[in-house]
Amino acid sequence: MPANSRHFGLAIVAHVVLFLFLLVGISCEPKLEPPTPITVVMVNPASTKAATQTPTPVVIDEEKRNDEVKQVKAEEAQKRQEEQKKVEQKKQDDAKKAEQKKVEQQKQDDLKKEQADQQKKADDAKKAAEAEAKKQADLALKKTQEEEQKKKAEADAKAKAEADAKAKAEAEAKAKAEADAKAAAEAEAKRKQEAAQRAAEEKKRQEEAARRAQEDLARQAMAEESARLEAERIAGIQATWGQILAAYIAQYWERSLNLPNGLKCKVSITLLPSGSVQDVRVVQPSGVPAFDDSVIRAVQRASPLPLPSDPKAFQRVIAATFTPEMLKQ
Repeated sequence: MPANSRHFGLAIVAHVVLFLFLLVGISCEPKLEPPTPITVVMVNPASTKAATQTPTPVVIDEEKRNDEVKQVKAEEAQKRQEEQKKVEQKKQDDAKKAEQKKVEQQKQDDLKKEQADQQKKADDAKKAAEAEAKKQADLALKKTQEEEQKKKAEADAKAKAEADAKAKAEAEAKAKAEADAKAAAEAEAKRKQEAAQRAAEEKKRQEEAARRAQEDLARQAMAEESARLEAERIAGIQATWGQILAAYIAQYWERSLNLPNGLKCKVSITLLPSGSVQDVRVVQPSGVPAFDDSVIRAVQRASPLPLPSDPKAFQRVIAATFTPEMLKQ
């Protein structure tokens, strides 16, 4: 096969492939404008064969055909770019519209959902209000019924309490009357018994008082008699003790005095329990100071004085009267 025929065949094949490619692009993008038609010269192989056999050669401008192919390719590439841009722009526009539509649809869905939620809330609130109203009505009815039952129960209880109180008061009054009568009878019996007991006790007390009075009189008489006898005994001892003291003190008297008869000197002598003279003083002077002084000196010299035979007869302060005649004995 000659070189020119081979190149021509390749050009035909390239145009066919390009045409098929454009057909595929047009089927994918129906809105694209159809490409510029290309005139293809078909050669009959028989005629080609005949031509090869024909001695007349076919002259083709190879360079010009290549330029035309390049120009066609460039135009087709530019058209494909423009179509691709349109396709991309359309995709973007469609995506934007779809996104806007989706946003709008979402807004409508959200609005519908919000309206549905609000309606549901309103319905729930209405149902809750109706339920609450019914509940309150039921509670009010129940409260009214309970109050009526309570009032009736209170009235019944009050009537029963009044009846019970009346019966109890009557029973208590009857019991009180019986108890008062019984208490009065018992009190009267007790009063009589106590009166009799008091009378018996009073009689016994009087008898006992009379007996004690007699015993007291007897004891008093005995005590008085005993005291009288004791006093007489002590007085006798004291009289004897006075005589003993006078004789004992006379022993310590100064006998050189020449005194007239009839003088009396009364002195008070204070003794200690041992008989020692604690003090001696003239209570009734004789009128002769020398005689009175001699009596005082005699008592002081005689100390301690003898004690009585019975300690009961001892007297702390004794009074003694001295006379000049006692010196002559």
